[in-house]
Amino acid sequence: MNDIPAVLSTVDPPTRACCDRAPTPGMLHAFEQFNRGEYFEQHETLEWIWRAETDTTIRNFYKGILQVGVGFHHLRKGNYNGVIKVLGRGINYLKPYAPACYGVDVARLIEEASAVYWRVRDKGRLETRDLEMELPQVHLVRESRLKEVRMEYQTLPALRVGEHVRKITFEEYLALEDQGVQTEWVNGEVRVYMPVSVKHQQLVNFLDRVLGMFVELLGLGIVLTDRIVMRALVNVAREPDLIFLSQQNRERLKATHLAGAADFVVEIVSDESVGRDRADKFYEYEEIGVREYLIIDPRQGKQRVDYFGLDDSGKYQPILADQEDKFHSRVIPGFWFRKEWLLQENLPDALDCLAEIRGLNDSEIQILRRLLTGAK
Repeated sequence: MNDIPAVLSTVDPPTRACCDRAPTPGMLHAFEQFNRGEYFEQHETLEWIWRAETDTTIRNFYKGILQVGVGFHHLRKGNYNGVIKVLGRGINYLKPYAPACYGVDVARLIEEASAVYWRVRDKGRLETRDLEMELPQVHLVRESRLKEVRMEYQTLPALRVGEHVRKITFEEYLALEDQGVQTEWVNGEVRVYMPVSVKHQQLVNFLDRVLGMFVELLGLGIVLTDRIVMRALVNVAREPDLIFLSQQNRERLKATHLAGAADFVVEIVSDESVGRDRADKFYEYEEIGVREYLIIDPRQGKQRVDYFGLDDSGKYQPILADQEDKFHSRVIPGFWFRKEWLLQENLPDALDCLAEIRGLNDSEIQILRRLLTGAK
C-alpha cells in the first residue's frame, strides 16, 4: 500500500519511551467516545489531555487518534476533502507508535483507518453508501501483552517537575519524604507537577476559610487542603486542591491518606493541569463516587466555573446556578457560593461571604466584625 501524503508538525518529535504505560481513565473515556462514534466529543477529551501533557514525545500519539476520529467525523458529514486531509494526517501521526502504545493496538488502527482512507481516495469522492460504512474502532491489546515494569524498590532520587518516577507501591508512595512539590501516584508511577501560582493558592485559602468556617460552625464534617492524598482508584492516588468529608464518612480519613471518596472536591486549573482536571480526574472522581466536583479555571481569558454532581445512575451532571446566580451544594447542607466570588481579580472578604451565606444583613455583619476585631 502506498504511503499516505500528509504534512505533519515537527514541534513534538515522537519516541516510544512512554508506550509501556497503561492508559489513564481520561484516555479510556476518549476511546469509548471514539468507539461510540462520538468523534467531536473524543476530540475535546483528547485535546485536553494532549495540551496538558508535559512529555512532548507522546503528544503526537494523542493527536493521531484525535485526528483519525475527526477524519471519520468528516466522512459522516460527507466532506471528502476533510477525510483525505485530516484522516491521512492522523494515520501518519500514529505510525511511530506502532505496534502498540498506552495499551492501544496502534498497528490495527493504522491498518483499518488506512483501508478507509484509500477506499475514499481511490474513488476521488464520497458516495452515499460511504457515509454509513462501518468504521474502525480503538482496540486495546490484551493485558498480558502489556510490558510489566518490575524492579527493586530503593530510595527515590530528588523529584523534578514533569518527571514520571519509576513504579512503586502505594505504601511506598505514602512513605516518600516530603520534598515540597506536588506529586500524584498514577499507574504505580510518581508524577511530579509544577508549583502552584499565587492566584491558585489565594483561591484555595479563600475557599478553605469560607467553607472551612461554615462546616466547622455547623459540625458538618472536615475541610482539608495542603496536598491530602485521596486514593482514587486501585492504581491511582490524587492530591486534590480541597476536599470536604462529611461526618458520616469520617472513617475514610486515615493517618496518612483518605481511603476512598471525599464528598466534595475542588480542583483549580492551571496550564499544565487542564487535561488532568477536566478529563482524568473527572472520570476518576465520578467512578469512585465523589458526590460533587467543582472545577475553577482562573486563568486570564479562560475564567470559568464548572460544578458537577452525581445523579442517581452515578454519572456527573452539571449543577446550575439559581435565578440569583447562587450555586447550591447538595451534599453540604445550606452552603452556596457565587461564581463571581471565585473569578474576581481581588477575592472578596471571606467573612462577608460567610455572613451572606448564613443570611446576615449588613448591620449584623458589621456587629459581627466589631465583635471579632474588638473595634468600637
